[in-house]
Amino acid sequence: MPLLVAQILVALCVVIGASDAPPAHAQEATEGVEAPAPPPPPPAPATAERQGEIRFADGSHYVGQIRGGVMHGPGTLTYANGDTYEGDFVEGRQDGRGIFRYADGSRYDGDFRDGVRSGQGLQEFADGAQYEGAFENDQFHGEGTYRHPDGSTFAGTYEHGERRSGTRVYADGSRYEGGFTEGQPNGFGKLTLQGGDVYEGDFVAGRRTGQGEYRFADGRSYEGSFRDNQFHGEGTYTHPGEATYSGTYENGRRHGTGTLTFANGNVYVGTFADDVMAGTGTLTFANGGTYEGSFAAGTMSGSGKLTLSDGATYEGEFVDGQREGQGTFRFADGSTYEGGFVDGQREGQGTFRFASGATYEGAFLNNQFHGEGRYIHPDGNTFTGTYENGKQLEGQATLVYSDGTRYEGAISGGQQTGEGVLVYADGTRYEGGFQNGNFHGSGILTYANGVKLEATFENGAATGRTVTTYPDGTRVESE
Repeated sequence: MPLLVAQILVALCVVIGASDAPPAHAQEATEGVEAPAPPPPPPAPATAERQGEIRFADGSHYVGQIRGGVMHGPGTLTYANGDTYEGDFVEGRQDGRGIFRYADGSRYDGDFRDGVRSGQGLQEFADGAQYEGAFENDQFHGEGTYRHPDGSTFAGTYEHGERRSGTRVYADGSRYEGGFTEGQPNGFGKLTLQGGDVYEGDFVAGRRTGQGEYRFADGRSYEGSFRDNQFHGEGTYTHPGEATYSGTYENGRRHGTGTLTFANGNVYVGTFADDVMAGTGTLTFANGGTYEGSFAAGTMSGSGKLTLSDGATYEGEFVDGQREGQGTFRFADGSTYEGGFVDGQREGQGTFRFASGATYEGAFLNNQFHGEGRYIHPDGNTFTGTYENGKQLEGQATLVYSDGTRYEGAISGGQQTGEGVLVYADGTRYEGGFQNGNFHGSGILTYANGVKLEATFENGAATGRTVTTYPDGTRVESE
């Protein structure tokens, strides 16, 4: 530096002296005098790398290789906030291999480019999470593996810090393979749950939504539409050994129209509500029988028509799958019953018409005549009385014959036995004892012409003393 200053001063003196000479003799004055040498250029900045230290105005501090006054080569940069970087620098920026330790305990060990994480590296977070793989522009980008603190992992492709596709293994052992958006399963994927259930299909924002197939570990399966992790829309559910349903779902439950095929061969086609048969439909039984009508809570309930395999039909009311209320049952042989039912049995008041032409009108219990009733024979004879478990009881009854003859009195074993009154169609009247349908015991027989016979009868014939009274008052007694 002293030599350079002396040279500059000499040059200045020369320039000053020359300026004092008159302009007219300038050429003359300089003849024979040697011109001074030009000044040397200023020295260029040092380009050699050397060890040094830089303290920045914000409090950051660097120790390491320096070139041209900037960080260049290996070194350690400590930031004012406590972060540190130890590794390679190029022209003042992290570039190459290095380790960045964050003040919160996080750590990155890997490649840098132009001051940011780019290339391959390992990022360890303060909470225990860890990412190992490709980086670009300070973000996860490319293939990598992320390990969560709870033990779950993701291995796959990242794009600008976001997961795009790969395999996510959850802490409970569940596993998802497929597309991702904003960190959640999105698009097509396969989810295998810890218990063995498997879903393969569409995802939206981490939830099963769209078309897919769900296979349960126990062999059940569903294929169709999903919304918010539930069966929703059209789908088919198969339960081996139980049933198969094809139809509409709403929020995970059968709702709308569908077909339910049972393992025993029964088939229901109709409407559903809250996961069970409800509304109207047709149930076809494996044996050929059918039911058409109303359903509630999964059973025949309401009004409907039941056709049995032998051709018999019931049309009327049902409750919980049983004939209950009023209805008409038509037997295969042509007999019919119209009246009340309880728990599938004829009960209450009703009319039973036999194929033979006989008719019973009255009370029923457990499918039998029971209580007060009237039995009309095909020939027109009528019995009115009390029945128990399908049989006529002993007691008072009324018999009306087809020719108009009428009996009112005691009955036993289906015949007049005991005291009673028998009025014939022609007006003849008997009042007295009966046995097995015959006059028996004391009685009065009044003929249509007015003749009255008082006698003791045995098997229909008068015996012993008799008294006959004629219309004119004549009275005849005989033995």
